[in-house]
Amino acid sequence: MKLGDRPFRYRIGFCDVASPTNERSLVAALLPKTCVSGDKVPTITFPTGYDWVCLPWLAVANSFCMDFIARKKVSLKMSYTLMDSLPFPRLSIDDHRVAELAPRVLQLTCTGREMIPFWNTMAAHGWVEPVPESAPPPGISDPEHRLQLIAEIEAIVAHDIFSLTADELDYVLETFPTVKRRDIQRFGDYRTKLLILDAYRTLQSLSNTGAPDDSDTAQVRQPQSDVSPALNMLHNSN
Repeated sequence: MKLGDRPFRYRIGFCDVASPTNERSLVAALLPKTCVSGDKVPTITFPTGYDWVCLPWLAVANSFCMDFIARKKVSLKMSYTLMDSLPFPRLSIDDHRVAELAPRVLQLTCTGREMIPFWNTMAAHGWVEPVPESAPPPGISDPEHRLQLIAEIEAIVAHDIFSLTADELDYVLETFPTVKRRDIQRFGDYRTKLLILDAYRTLQSLSNTGAPDDSDTAQVRQPQSDVSPALNMLHNSN
């Protein structure tokens, strides 16, 4: 069988239809086992025993920071080649940023019973508590709670992965006008940005108390010189 064992593994799927003018350009999700994706949802797998990598990968992939970089490269298609050029960090399983991101991504992802086995597999790492297979989905479905979790993930990625300042993060968020218009229509303000910046300030305050910093130990897929052109736009625009 051409697909091999891919349909029987948890894997990441991403939408290959993209545009820099869309609300978001890079959209990815964890696919459950036995789920077959079409040609417009290419998939990514990690070696056996490394399913945990899906969690920090999804956190970074779906962040505004990574989308800001991706939309400088994308035209109409999010190809494997383009994805491979993006600066995903290579974090070890004991990196404190993985411990911060993993439970939040799990709560956003495991909202269906088909995801309970994945939840319980990740629980073995101590990130969440295991649940019975017959239990309700352990993930968070409440929209307001999900918005808060997303804001916390965005703050961690911006502060601890890309080392952006609050002003730089503000600039990145202002380059997503469709998200801003949607929020203003729904909430009367740019709620997404307000929540993310509030989470960023909270994280920054905590980091000033002497929390561990793994920035020197994380490996990024691309050399720093390849990452800088996109991020330097933040500095040059202030």
